[in-house]
Amino acid sequence: MNSYKHLIALIMAIVLLNSCNSDRKKEILENDAPQTIYIAGHVTVVDSLDTGKITAYGYDLKNRESIQKDTEVDEQGNFVIELEQTQPMPLTLYSNSVIEVLASPGDSIFIDFKEGEDPEILEKSLTFSGSQATTQEQLRKFEEGFPIRMDDFYAADTDLDYNDLQELIEMRKEDITAYYQSFYTDNTTSPLLMDYLKAREKYGMMNTKMDYLSYADYYGKPIPDLEDVYFQEMDSLPELEEKDLVNSMVVNDALHNYALYTNRVLKELHPEASNEELDRLILERAAERRGSLMHQHMIAMMVVADFGDHSTEMYETNREKVDSALSESELLGLVQNKYQDTKNLLEQPQLPEEAQLMTFTSEDPKQYLDEIIANANGKVIYIDNWATWCGPCKAEFKEASPKLHEKFKDQVEFVYLCHESKQRSYQPSIAEFQIKGKHYFLDKEEGRVIQQQIELEGFPTYTIYNKKGELVLSDYIHRPSYGPTTELLSQLINE
Repeated sequence: MNSYKHLIALIMAIVLLNSCNSDRKKEILENDAPQTIYIAGHVTVVDSLDTGKITAYGYDLKNRESIQKDTEVDEQGNFVIELEQTQPMPLTLYSNSVIEVLASPGDSIFIDFKEGEDPEILEKSLTFSGSQATTQEQLRKFEEGFPIRMDDFYAADTDLDYNDLQELIEMRKEDITAYYQSFYTDNTTSPLLMDYLKAREKYGMMNTKMDYLSYADYYGKPIPDLEDVYFQEMDSLPELEEKDLVNSMVVNDALHNYALYTNRVLKELHPEASNEELDRLILERAAERRGSLMHQHMIAMMVVADFGDHSTEMYETNREKVDSALSESELLGLVQNKYQDTKNLLEQPQLPEEAQLMTFTSEDPKQYLDEIIANANGKVIYIDNWATWCGPCKAEFKEASPKLHEKFKDQVEFVYLCHESKQRSYQPSIAEFQIKGKHYFLDKEEGRVIQQQIELEGFPTYTIYNKKGELVLSDYIHRPSYGPTTELLSQLINE
């Protein structure tokens, strides 16, 4: 109880400090100097759930970097998350529940909630306090009451398709507009939330439709032709404004979806074009829209994504166009800095001493998993199936993977299988994140075989074997940052 009181005192001190320094906070934000976002809280666990860790996820749009911060929950249920940021952004907190918050640098937010197997336990218990409490309450109210739900469209046994989604959106269009207006005219809606919601209104339904198409295409469901009314807004999207960037997740999703749509259009016009040629054409189109913030961010997104896969080819091939298009944007400095960092890493990748670059002795990929089990010599095995271009994979590599490896390095065989990636990006990725363990690079056919064996649906996927070499699970959930992963590995070690 004393720990809980101490936590409350700490957060209230932070709140008081921030409220006394609002002018200084404004000055720092205008100068893009980093400040700390404090998210502290207390969780009471109901039923048999365990909440040992809370992870905050976000996206820094201006630096084009994913954010992941893992925080331990102490025995009293208290936690404190500290993030150094320069821009406001939405953050998603994951434990056994999911909580969305919207925070600016210098904000302090306190969260009190209960977790149980019934989702209503969270809904009935969740309370906010701190400098942006009303904003968080309004954000949650907005999410809970939004007129369209997508759950039925993603159900495994559904017959719904894109036509049904288009019909639903058209049917609820007036309701959606009125719903947004109800928040715009509410005098408790903060300027921060107002900007967040207006960005969502601009791009939210487009993202909903395009995200669904990616899902439908992956699972072999029908998708519309480009001439279909489904795509009618894609050629007349509202222009991106600086204030929209507060909703970094929606804006980033919109940039990806617009790039995918443009790729599809160009692919129909140039059916023989390679992926590299299509990327060049997309960059050329975007560069023609000089001064457009949307197209500047799309250019930066594409080039930085290529850097993220440890390639400088896209930038070097299109450097004149990219530099010209971004000449009046701060994004040019970002691109140039990341280019130099990537170039240095490619030229001199420094692998950690405990990283072993392995090759399989068997010539049959169907035997690779058996070989991994044999080489483990009776240890529990934790296999990280990853790709060099995979953002969520890299997010785990930053903090969570090293911590898990350090905790179990003598008792667990850590194996990293690199799938669907370019050979040139393989070792630089290991060097960038200093990934310790046994590493195997799989070509397309080798990866296909193993993906079928473990029923892989995406990256990352984590595959765990017990000491007998028996498959325990293979899923995304048991990532290094997920608290029950540690418990499961401990249990398997002690069997």
